[in-house]
Amino acid sequence: MATVPASRALGVAALGICNALTLVVGSHAASVEAELIATLAGALLGGAALSWVAFDDRFERSSMAWVLGLALLLRLIAVQATPLLEDDHHRYLWDGMRTATAFDPYRLPPSAFFGTPGLSPRWSDILGGINYPDIPTIYGPVLQWLFAAAHVLAPGQLGGVQALVLVADLAVLALLARQGLSARVLLLYALHPLVLKEAMASAHPDGLVALWLLLAALAWQGRRAVWVGVALGLAVGTKVSALVVLPLLLLCVPAGMNWATWVPRLLGGLAVSVAALYGPFIAAGGSDASALRIFGTQWLFNPLGYRLLDVALPAGAVRPVAALLVVGGLGVLVWRWQRRARAASQLPPLSSAVAWLLFCSPVVNPWYWLWALPLAVCAGQRWVIAAAVIAMLSYLNTTVLSQAGWIAPITVAESFRVDWPVTFAQLLLIGLAWLWRRRRVHPPQQQPPPS
Repeated sequence: MATVPASRALGVAALGICNALTLVVGSHAASVEAELIATLAGALLGGAALSWVAFDDRFERSSMAWVLGLALLLRLIAVQATPLLEDDHHRYLWDGMRTATAFDPYRLPPSAFFGTPGLSPRWSDILGGINYPDIPTIYGPVLQWLFAAAHVLAPGQLGGVQALVLVADLAVLALLARQGLSARVLLLYALHPLVLKEAMASAHPDGLVALWLLLAALAWQGRRAVWVGVALGLAVGTKVSALVVLPLLLLCVPAGMNWATWVPRLLGGLAVSVAALYGPFIAAGGSDASALRIFGTQWLFNPLGYRLLDVALPAGAVRPVAALLVVGGLGVLVWRWQRRARAASQLPPLSSAVAWLLFCSPVVNPWYWLWALPLAVCAGQRWVIAAAVIAMLSYLNTTVLSQAGWIAPITVAESFRVDWPVTFAQLLLIGLAWLWRRRRVHPPQQQPPPS
């Protein structure tokens, strides 16, 4: 079978490699300005590679071995970087130490250990780098086990977390390949700049959510309700926001299955999974519930659709209305699936549910799009793939711009604010990507010439 022309394969590979190398060079420059330039340049290079693949049909003839080999190469380069414009990794390392040595990551906030005698300089630096040290950890039990395993592999070193995140991402790639996706579609994930920057370089483990949801999708295809619930429980134990797909998995019942049988089995698997994950930590003295309550009621960063609500509604009504919009959107997705996809036994639109949650959320960190990205690749939703690139514009926030020297110094009250032009740019670009997708999928009908 003919393969993609060598010049195009080399061109796309070169863009991906330049993206990964830019992250490595920028992260070791020890300058916020260099990190910001590297992040934006990487997004631009990666976006160019994705656009080339999306618009050039000759990439349909790509070799699967070449795609997987390129994906591995790019990830091995990107993990040589240190986190860019991030400090969450300090919390990962601290949580891993507390879980591995005391099995107590939730009961005490990091600030309780300030001034602890006998703390090594390395751990003092890690403790001092934790953001919001007065708040206990927000990370669920699955992530605590991952951080603990990383601590066993390399105490106090981010390389252990990066290695485990790399393994999880390769598992995502394997599951996507198992779904029978074409090499061209898989190439969109292999090259994606969000994966290289957020998962590989900055060690954000959010891709685990997508891994468990992909396993839930496979179990749904196999009509195994209990295992759907177990996989969803693992996703919830990683990030509680994974519960957004529960209504779809409950109400979008595979063809040939009885609703009255499907729902209890799925909920039973979910309950057992969540209890097994949270039980040991709760027995030891805590969970992530208190930190999640603060996160859900007080934090605000890079809101998209939520920001429009914030302008139009009284302050006390914004979050409840956003929650109602999420519920209403899920209802629409279930209704559309029942009408159009049930007979064909198509998967429920899990990526659309996650993307809608992000659109309505008051906090949209760029790495949150890792929850939806593999699911969108699996479903062929190119607008979500594009949105995951566009979200990296949120690094143009007041704190980063001030530290880079691009704007005047700011006050604490102005920290981490994404100004209106950046929000509008994200919304506009995401809207254009969605419209382009609609045009590609539903081209206008040509009128026949008059006889």
